[in-house]
Amino acid sequence: MPLLIIIILLSVVGCHSTPPEEKKDESIDPHATYRNNYQDVRRINVIYQDEELSNKILLAIKSSGHFKDSNLRVITYNQVILLLGQTPTADQRHQAFSIASQFRGKRRVVNRISIEGPVSTLTHTSDTWISTKVKAQLISRYALKAAQFKVTTENGVVYLLGKVSAHESALATRLARETEGVRKVVTLFEYQ
Repeated sequence: MPLLIIIILLSVVGCHSTPPEEKKDESIDPHATYRNNYQDVRRINVIYQDEELSNKILLAIKSSGHFKDSNLRVITYNQVILLLGQTPTADQRHQAFSIASQFRGKRRVVNRISIEGPVSTLTHTSDTWISTKVKAQLISRYALKAAQFKVTTENGVVYLLGKVSAHESALATRLARETEGVRKVVTLFEYQ
């Protein structure tokens, strides 16, 4: 039962409204630049298209019938498709890439599927916790907006996606590397 409560709590992290920002003296607030100059780089239709593309690709992969012993995820950010998970054979890994590559509306496909058996539920829970910690630290330590980044973790490897400046990329990468439980950080940023 406690595990179920933790999973539910982790799934709702970030589902809150942001209080109105107060006018702060920029000379005392080192994060004011990020708070005041931030704008969401993806329009709502692009966010919707990214989600729809991820769902269609995952459905096509699962419907093919060749991935019964696999654990696969499809993440899309600004039309960049990230394939994650585990599959038992190199042929299945390549086949998932081929399926994803056939879809319109993508700019590139990044295949990070590993050839191994599916990870455990405990590993999935740990990955969710790592992603939550990284996002929370990005917001609290550097006052970066959560919508600016897509953070996902697979088997201890943190993937960072987003449209950011070089400085923001360096901050996010360093922070993710310093987070407990992270084995590796992979950045798929686009620079503004």
